[in-house]
Amino acid sequence: MRRPPFTPLPLRVLLGRIAREWETRHRIFDLPTGRFYQSDPAHDLSVEMGTRRPATPVGPAAGPHTQLAQNFVLAWLAGARVFECKTVQV
Repeated sequence: MRRPPFTPLPLRVLLGRIAREWETRHRIFDLPTGRFYQSDPAHDLSVEMGTRRPATPVGPAAGPHTQLAQNFVLAWLAGARVFECKTVQV
């Protein structure tokens, strides 16, 4: 069954895809494990943001395409640690 554009997938579908890809190809949403962010203890990239200290000062730009669950997961795996969530205005 084809979904209309911009319709979020149910969480169970996304988690199922993650599990299948990890078991069969060691990837998550097509991102290979070799591309997962790995911090280097010799370099501290953390920044102070209020009362928190994220490990890296990068994150996805806030926009409708970044507010999808799979994009949060991919951004985190790629090293993003700062996320700005927007509310949808109708």
